[in-house]
Amino acid sequence: AMAAAGGAMRTVTARVEARVGIAGGRLEPADGADASWTGDGRTQGGGEWTVGGTLKGTTTRADDLKVRFWNLWGGSSECRRAVTQSPRGSAFRDPARMEAAVTRLDRYVPFIDVPMLLHRAPPLLEMDTETLVRRVAGLKLALRGGDLGAVLGLAPGLLLASADEANAAVAEVRREVKLAREERLQPPLRQGSAQEQRAVYEATVCIVKAGGAESLLKRAERKMKKQRVVLLTERTSPH
Repeated sequence: AMAAAGGAMRTVTARVEARVGIAGGRLEPADGADASWTGDGRTQGGGEWTVGGTLKGTTTRADDLKVRFWNLWGGSSECRRAVTQSPRGSAFRDPARMEAAVTRLDRYVPFIDVPMLLHRAPPLLEMDTETLVRRVAGLKLALRGGDLGAVLGLAPGLLLASADEANAAVAEVRREVKLAREERLQPPLRQGSAQEQRAVYEATVCIVKAGGAESLLKRAERKMKKQRVVLLTERTSPH
């Protein structure tokens, strides 16, 4: 049974990684990305993932992304502070490098509003694309009940957390959902079912709407602290 469960998890992980563009340990463009980046580059996702914002004088998706990014970046005091406080050689002092970070990440995860994501969490600009894509894949696996792009739009700082922290946070939300249903005398949701995944996703959205990534990641601290206590107890138990 354990072997079957492990095989199922590996299959799901492979599908998620393929969806966001990781194949055989290498970054690959998302489905249809090659086609969408020819011509005007605006047909990615069948037009579903068009770049938002007010765009003037642009003719390609890459230019759309750059204009949207700079419009957002220029209007943010946090972004200006990131520039003024950054040392020489920082990504924040290299506009071409910043634009490349935006367009490259979009190529692999076009279902996320990348300009919005990166301007709301400037430290992400200094992370390499592969790390970001793998973290997106991990979150997409943990939060299969809804639109991950919407969650990251509310809490881009989740991508600054490690995979262990993100998984622990979602596991704690799952526990809270279970306890809430018990308190309301509602029947339990089958673990791993679509209904449970949706309930966990909706609870996560409520949490990040109210308190952002910080509120969700505090749950990771609680979960990981409990795990450390259990491990310590097991090690010190005379039995």
